[in-house]
Amino acid sequence: MKTPARMATVIEILDIWQQTQKRLDILCGDFFRARRYIGSKDRAAISQTVYDIVRHYARLNWCVGQKMGNPTRHIMLAYLAMMQKNSSADIHDIFCGGTYAPHALSETEKKLLDHFLAKKFDDFKMPENYWLECPDWAFDTLKTSLAENFAAELLAQQHVASVDLRVNALKARRDDVLKDMIAAGYNATTIEKTDFGIRLSNRVAFGALSCLKDGRADVQDSASQQVAAMVGAAPGMLVLDLCAGAGGKTLAMAATMHNKGQIVACDISKKKLDELKRRARLAGAQNIQTFLLHELSQDYSTIPFAGKFDVVLIDAPCSGTGTWRRNPDARWTKPADWEKLHATQWQLLSAAFTLVKKDGHVVYATCSLAQCENADMTAAFTQSGNAALISQKQWLASADGTDGFYAARLAPVAIASFAESNG
Repeated sequence: MKTPARMATVIEILDIWQQTQKRLDILCGDFFRARRYIGSKDRAAISQTVYDIVRHYARLNWCVGQKMGNPTRHIMLAYLAMMQKNSSADIHDIFCGGTYAPHALSETEKKLLDHFLAKKFDDFKMPENYWLECPDWAFDTLKTSLAENFAAELLAQQHVASVDLRVNALKARRDDVLKDMIAAGYNATTIEKTDFGIRLSNRVAFGALSCLKDGRADVQDSASQQVAAMVGAAPGMLVLDLCAGAGGKTLAMAATMHNKGQIVACDISKKKLDELKRRARLAGAQNIQTFLLHELSQDYSTIPFAGKFDVVLIDAPCSGTGTWRRNPDARWTKPADWEKLHATQWQLLSAAFTLVKKDGHVVYATCSLAQCENADMTAAFTQSGNAALISQKQWLASADGTDGFYAARLAPVAIASFAESNG
């Protein structure tokens, strides 16, 4: 495909996204599967441009019309002129009206383009929420939560996320995988504060990485790896992953358990649990048992080994505000229902302490930047007398180069009190 055809496709995808508010990764996947004639290089270039525009969506909209929801063609003009610094001739060549190209610019669009070409992106003075790409539903909550880190963190969330891998200890050693990747020409380094992490300095096609194909490694953000490590899953333990999803943390724990002991992985999505099973087979993880929850409000006593778990991990449903650099469209699709999320998080914490044994512990985690889902939630829960806080940590893109994550280690009150008195 030539550049005009690629840009026409970008406009088409963004138009669909604006109309449907469908998750961008799913939308792009469905779009390309329905158009097999689009080659891999074209798919990559188109996807990169789509995500780049969505990553700067609020600022581009302000430049176009000082509001959200402007025509995609106008947003594209602002992007090409001010962010990509294309010349007038280059942009007119894209909007040439030819076969597969965007139709030619109208007189209004020509004037708009001239306006953009005469300015720099930084010339536009805009409200803080536009500049920081922060939706109205999250602005006040995050500004309070992040305090002096607010601007720095939201600017960091605009950057492209790093490519982090977790080496699967069931199949390989990190040093060996790292050597193989460097020998294959990848710019790879170990990730500090992780035992199994490798970071790639640039984007890669995952299908080209042999270590992913054969199960020697998996894609997992550094903070997510550290949360899994915080669980302390060891050989012989009985572990519950209460919100396992497709199993990223489940597999990380299985590797540190060396297939000794048992993990029960629960979720309300059969599709995700089926994907977990597939990934477990590839990883050689043989100590994982899945359990489908019909709803998060169900009777948790039906979970196998209820009340006997050494540790329970809650990777709780949350606003996802810590993953905006990875999922930039999440800012604009579905506002968080804070009240509903808080109720679910509290319910899961309450359930966890009926499932863990008396001398066990619970790890509560979110991929959120909002204190109301993080430290405030665990503080309120401990103040209710149900548990005691042992430790907690917040990861930030601006400080740690990771997704925004929070994790707290909690214990039944009697155990925590004993530990403190003997510390």
